[in-house]
Amino acid sequence: MLDTARRKFMNFTQQQKEAELSRLDDEIRQKVSDAAAAAAHVVLCASSDQCWSLAFALFSCSIDVDP
Repeated sequence: MLDTARRKFMNFTQQQKEAELSRLDDEIRQKVSDAAAAAAHVVLCASSDQCWSLAFALFSCSIDVDP
């Protein structure tokens, strides 16, 4: 009985870890996509000072990672 409970708990924790990794992967993909879209915007309007300011603001942001 204890062995079964231990296996179920280990399976549950493994599923939780995999779900968290999947969530983090999705978050990273979204941030990369947002950065790529911002970079494309900068290329399209490189002559505008306003666009350069926007690009600097976007690319100077840090990615928050919870410990």
